[in-house]
Amino acid sequence: MEPTLDLRDLPLVGREEAQEGLLRGLEEAGRGAGRTVLLRGERGAGKTRLALALREEAERRGFLLACGRAYRAETGVPYALVSDAFLPLLQGQTSHSLDVLTRGAAGELGHLFPGLATTGSPPAGVGSESPGEQKTRVLWTFTQLLKELSRRTPLLIVLEDLQWADPSSVELIHFLARQLSGAAALLLLTLEETPENRDPILGEMERSLLEQGIAEGISLPPLSREGTGHLLKAAFGVEEGAVGEFADLLHGWTRGNPFFLGETLQVLVRSGQLYRKGGMWLGWEIREMALPRTVREALLSRLDLLPKETRALAELAAVLGGRAPFHLLQAASRLPDPELMEALEILMSRGILLEGLEGSAVVYDFRQPLLRETLLAELGLARARLLHGRVARTLEDHYGDRARAHADVLAYHHLEAGEEGLGPRGTLYLVLAGRDALERGGNPEAARYLRGALDLLQDDASRGTAPSDLEAGRPGIVRDLARALTRMGRYGDAIPLWEEASRLAEERGDQEEAAECRRRIGIILSYQGDPAGALKEADGILSRAPLGLSPLLLARARLRRGLALEELGRPEEAGQELEAVLETARHLRDPMILAQAHRALVLLHTWTGRPDRVRDHARQAMDLATESGARSVVFWTHWGVAVLEGLLGNTELMAQRVREAEQVALELGSPLLSLRSAELAIEQAAATGEWDTGLAVGEQAIALARSLSQNTILPRLLVWTSLIYLGRGEVALARPLLSEAWTVAGAGEGRTPNIHGLIPAYTGLGYLALAEGRLDEAIRLGTEGLRLADRVGYSILAVHRLLPLLAEAFLWKGELAGAQSIGERLRKDSSAIGHKLGLAWAQTCEALVTWLGGDPGKGAKQMEEAARALEEVPMIPDATRLRRQLAGRLAEMGDREGALRELTRVHETFLKLGAEVELEKTRGMFREMEARPPRRSPPGEGALSAREVEIAGMVEKRMSNKAIAKELEISARTVSTHLSNIYRKLGVGSRGELADCVRVKGVRAE
Repeated sequence: MEPTLDLRDLPLVGREEAQEGLLRGLEEAGRGAGRTVLLRGERGAGKTRLALALREEAERRGFLLACGRAYRAETGVPYALVSDAFLPLLQGQTSHSLDVLTRGAAGELGHLFPGLATTGSPPAGVGSESPGEQKTRVLWTFTQLLKELSRRTPLLIVLEDLQWADPSSVELIHFLARQLSGAAALLLLTLEETPENRDPILGEMERSLLEQGIAEGISLPPLSREGTGHLLKAAFGVEEGAVGEFADLLHGWTRGNPFFLGETLQVLVRSGQLYRKGGMWLGWEIREMALPRTVREALLSRLDLLPKETRALAELAAVLGGRAPFHLLQAASRLPDPELMEALEILMSRGILLEGLEGSAVVYDFRQPLLRETLLAELGLARARLLHGRVARTLEDHYGDRARAHADVLAYHHLEAGEEGLGPRGTLYLVLAGRDALERGGNPEAARYLRGALDLLQDDASRGTAPSDLEAGRPGIVRDLARALTRMGRYGDAIPLWEEASRLAEERGDQEEAAECRRRIGIILSYQGDPAGALKEADGILSRAPLGLSPLLLARARLRRGLALEELGRPEEAGQELEAVLETARHLRDPMILAQAHRALVLLHTWTGRPDRVRDHARQAMDLATESGARSVVFWTHWGVAVLEGLLGNTELMAQRVREAEQVALELGSPLLSLRSAELAIEQAAATGEWDTGLAVGEQAIALARSLSQNTILPRLLVWTSLIYLGRGEVALARPLLSEAWTVAGAGEGRTPNIHGLIPAYTGLGYLALAEGRLDEAIRLGTEGLRLADRVGYSILAVHRLLPLLAEAFLWKGELAGAQSIGERLRKDSSAIGHKLGLAWAQTCEALVTWLGGDPGKGAKQMEEAARALEEVPMIPDATRLRRQLAGRLAEMGDREGALRELTRVHETFLKLGAEVELEKTRGMFREMEARPPRRSPPGEGALSAREVEIAGMVEKRMSNKAIAKELEISARTVSTHLSNIYRKLGVGSRGELADCVRVKGVRAE
């Protein structure tokens, strides 16, 4: 079945104040003090959603309902809206009842409702009165009927889309609102705030009711960026940290219009771009939005009402882009000034364009970005090219001698214009704009412009019309395009360009440039998980030394060679190479290469387990990077130290370094660096038990790494994410990730492995075998992985996961000698480098060996100490599993109370982690001890916090958010956030449902 997302089932988000106002009106109507509420907002603001929620609440409270909607097609049908709303209500009354309610004047209702069957007859003297008197009497009769109904049962009248109401209905509603004021009735009127729909009769009614104090106006602005984040959390159960960039994009795309938000999300869900996996919503790495058909149709209905010349001006503004200057619209539109100003006035009055200032220039922007997208989508290729060509020529004429300074704008329109563009001059603008974008980090724009320039040069060369100066600059364009594509991770496109740039340099006799291009290829091969290829490129450059390459380039080549050796698991050779680079860099007095060499040694000594050297090189790398402005070196230094501290179990220091690294990655706008930060964030989340966050970050990072061909880091991302799935018992989700990690890491005959990916892959597959009960396979994989780690000298990777894996497998199999041997090595290796986590795991192993060896008392004591050590790191999931073992030992020793206390603690933690397999084992232990397991939340229900229970009780007492906030001395926004969480946990969708839930079922605290 096609996945769907119905936002109507969700709690209202960002509309708390409006909802409170409507509920307040309902409460006052129930007390006989009714009034009228005018609910305004742009199309899609959520008026109908609020009206529906109010109707549901009114029904729950026993109100009579009369609901109708006006339609544009019926604006000329008298009383169409009134008939739509009230006829069903009146048809539900008997003829006798209608006679009683109207005091015998039911027959007059036929003037308003021709389809209503009544038995009453007109009062005496009716035929002699004027039409005006007759109309007044009919309206009075109808109003008195509603008043009589409301005396028996409170009444809610909802009339929607009043902007399309026929004049007769508007007149009646105006009369009705005045007469029902103070009765047991609430009249809710919704209308769209669109200038073109402003009817003078409707406007007069609004002013009259508001000035007399009969009505209250409520406006619905677009959702804020914060409100958009709250909507995503309510709809998908995701935290801000996992969807922050997506929320920014979504809010910018829709400008917070709830309808546009909902339809866009629906399209993303239906297309599978947002998808569920393991009970979580994923796919938040989306960076491009599509225009939903329903949104396009809604916007077109507004655009289709525009006069022809005005629509053409809107299309021109769309082509010009955001913040279109008046002088460009004036020049490109070719309209006389009076007609231009008239068209602009129409576009502004109808809420399509906004006027503003940019410096001293008047500019126009689209009120809703999707309006611009709709116009562009409707243009068609031919007309779009014509407009872009016209804009390009207008801009060039306007800028004159200053045109080169505006190359980016000219290049954009030239590229979009195609054959309608600026010819050879357009190629120049493309080159200039591409290089400027490259300098500013706009890599996608740079790649697009430079590729366009190369294609045009190729076409011109084939016709013999290529400008000589641009053709001579072709090698530089090729190189710059290769740089842009490399930064974007499009390695398959970048390598051929670097190859071409190297060949062109060779033809010019520029050996330095040719070698530099080969060095860049080596960097790409390293990123792709091919360190052997990277080493080959570095050796090829160094073999050219007699050709007169500069010492600096040779030092950079040796640096890449050292990094390749480190990735191949040849640490001694890598260390020698990097130390030689240090010596050369000192001689050259080049702080940049010196900083890079220290940074490389940070990573090398991290893997070989030499913390003191790591910190020393990190200090020097940071000082030199700061001196030379090498921000990427600053990132890598923070990252390397974070890896070390994480491996050692110093999680607070690791978290601090991760935050600093993330900040640098954000400043540089580098997705490659963000991937490295994500790796550490996954591990941290796994250790602390924040598994939802870890999985969300992991899946996004995996998708990004795949798209960027980052095969060096991809295996580790796959493994660390799969370990969380295994912890939750979701083996089927972990298995394909681990299979992919094994393949990408280069496992298999005839392939050069990626050591930093292969050792984790052994670890992940070992834990998979353990989860499936294949103990011999787990021991085999762990042993092979350990052998590899020992061979290459990367001891810290063995301590981090491999040795604990082997210890657990031996213990499950009952091979105490093997487990004891692993435990001794864990303690020895961990003590040598101060590895707190390794020592905690060593304690765990020793405790379990002691218990299995026949000393349960001592074993239980050691388990308690080991669990505390793991919790201090923290390594929450492992500590919790150990505490369950401890509970079992306490039960065997006769300490039932202590065992149940530990099991309750374990149950609570596994419940929060969502570790289903571990939770079931824990509940089974309760039953074995003839004790009832703690309550487990069924789907759609969850335990509330103490504060949430308090707020739920106040809602049941019909207190508003403001009243609750005042009572609890918190903000109304905080109350709203609590309510969103309560709705989600209890599976309810309104305050009324929540109140019912509290009364009928009660609520419990965590």
